[in-house]
Amino acid sequence: MINIQQNKVKDEMVQTVNARHLHKNLGVKSRFNDWIKIRIHEYGFIQNVDYILVTEKIVTKTRGGNRKATNDYHLTLDMAKELAMVEKTEKGRQIRRYFIECEKRLNDDILSIGMQLERALLEKEHLERVLSNAGYVLNKGGRHLKPILLAKINKLQDELQPSLPFKEHIR
Repeated sequence: MINIQQNKVKDEMVQTVNARHLHKNLGVKSRFNDWIKIRIHEYGFIQNVDYILVTEKIVTKTRGGNRKATNDYHLTLDMAKELAMVEKTEKGRQIRRYFIECEKRLNDDILSIGMQLERALLEKEHLERVLSNAGYVLNKGGRHLKPILLAKINKLQDELQPSLPFKEHIR
């Protein structure tokens, strides 16, 4: 339906909706600029709280070097739901339910990720304990085994060392 994106609003990353897309999908008959300004004023929405304003300057290649600025409004999901609701149309209700479903899926995903992270942290703690215990056993056992193993290595070395019978010839 309507693309939901992440934007920074009041130093926080939140889900937002492009107001022009909302206006188009709602099927509002009035011009976009008139509609959004009236709704902001009528319902007391606050810039950088309920929406952010993005101004894009377009330089046209005419003789006078005219410049044109377009304003894009990125609405928080709460503001978009309210605007969809106040249109009092079936399309508005559908869009509002769509936004609610998107939020629900996001919250479910966040909960699932949180549970996976918790499981991973528990597994990490378990592995750290296992490795710590293994290190302790190897350290303690190694102290006792080292002299025994060194003696066996020396014995094997002596056994494998070639011995040739040399007769000393003195002339």
